[in-house]
Amino acid sequence: MAWIEKRPRAHHTAYKVYWRDPAGKVRTRTFTGVADARRFARDVEGRKDRGAYIDPKAGQITLGELVDHYTQTADLRPTTRAKYEVLGRLYLTSGFGEEKINAITKGDVRALYADLRSKGKGAPTIEAVSRLLHRVLEVAVEEDRIGRNLAHGVRVAPAARREPRFLTSKEVGMIAAEVPERYRALVWTLALGGLRIGEAAALRVGNVKQKTIRVVESSAEVGGRKVTTSPKSGKTRTVDIPPELRKMLREHIRMHSNPFDPRSLVFTGPDGGQIRQNAFRTRVFQPAAARAGISPIPTVHDLRHTAASFMAAEGFTLLEAAGQLGHGATSMTQRYSHVFPSERETKAARLGKLIG
Repeated sequence: MAWIEKRPRAHHTAYKVYWRDPAGKVRTRTFTGVADARRFARDVEGRKDRGAYIDPKAGQITLGELVDHYTQTADLRPTTRAKYEVLGRLYLTSGFGEEKINAITKGDVRALYADLRSKGKGAPTIEAVSRLLHRVLEVAVEEDRIGRNLAHGVRVAPAARREPRFLTSKEVGMIAAEVPERYRALVWTLALGGLRIGEAAALRVGNVKQKTIRVVESSAEVGGRKVTTSPKSGKTRTVDIPPELRKMLREHIRMHSNPFDPRSLVFTGPDGGQIRQNAFRTRVFQPAAARAGISPIPTVHDLRHTAASFMAAEGFTLLEAAGQLGHGATSMTQRYSHVFPSERETKAARLGKLIG
């Protein structure tokens, strides 16, 4: 059991609490009031009995140190790690990051979000900061540094999600006609195959098969350099492509790649190196869309949304389209179900047979 030792000092009396942690090691903590000492002694013994004991010293690291620990040890994609490092540096480890994690309160968390709003930060930024803070404090709970996650339950306004933009086949053709010739097959691969731009940038000749594309890698830009990772879903997938796109890709590989080297990149920049997504978006794709007179200017990712709409129009089911795009069926349903009406209408019609 915990015990308390009374210690007279020159100008006050201190009360030192002694207890043994679950490993049998004697720990101490000093209080200036006997009521606080007794309350702590009861609490620490209660936590030991419940198996919820937390070493008070384990929570003495700062929030900034915890953020660094999380980004260095968590299994994160390189782009996610880079994003979290920036968010942590700008909004958590600056000022608030000096706070010891076992001293953080819900009021502190709410004050942080209010401060960001007062500084004009938008909902997407505040939502991203709240997710990061919740995750790093959850790690502290898992590592027995703190007893509970004080960020849990503190709500922030959700960021408005951009509605998917669907281009027509004519608009895709107009953009393809305006980009330099070496990028035309890329535009159609994104619009018909539904690849992410990072997946297309990492596509190699050996993964372009007779009737399909194997998506096994993705590339990203982290800190100004290119890194290759697994696809966003973490799984490889096979994408069926139409004969016209197969022919276009064969010709493209013959002119801009090496058909005899399976490790050669299919799509490259003018210097023969890997496509940089940001440069392609700002220097190639968006200017081409502007020249084509398409307004508002679409994003490169809109070609992926467009692929989903094309698949719906040609009779793909949600599950089939999800397989092509590398989506979970649930996320496909949430995002694109309105462009797959025929499947729902058919199933709804079957329900009518239950009447009578």
